[in-house]
Amino acid sequence: MTSAELFNKVYSVVPAIDFDRSWSDGSGHFDYAIYGSHTPKLSMGEVVSSTTPGGRRLIFVGTRLGNVVIYDKHEKSKEHFGADYSKNFKESGYINNDILDDFEMEVLLGENGEHLFNIGWRLEQMFSAMKKFTQQYV
Repeated sequence: MTSAELFNKVYSVVPAIDFDRSWSDGSGHFDYAIYGSHTPKLSMGEVVSSTTPGGRRLIFVGTRLGNVVIYDKHEKSKEHFGADYSKNFKESGYINNDILDDFEMEVLLGENGEHLFNIGWRLEQMFSAMKKFTQQYV
């Protein structure tokens, strides 16, 4: 599945929330939707969508490191996507490109549009496994 197909599939099935202009940093990114007072409050692995007044589509994924925001890179193009996320998430190395490729989109949104297995869910599985390991062996 291409990144565009995956984005379109998930965007079409998750609940929509109203767009809040305070999420935008004024440069085409949505840094203020990651965490802070105006951020959508999402549980880990929860996914919602929104649309800017100009028609850019956004998908939010809740994680313990703040929201991940995946969005149309440009208003007129529905084939290229960017993502904004916390510094801690960036340092994890999950995302390396300015424009998301098919693999990165699957990491963020889940394989084959199974958005229940998104990055928020994956991180929780990893943290849970680490916690069990440390309780058992440390």
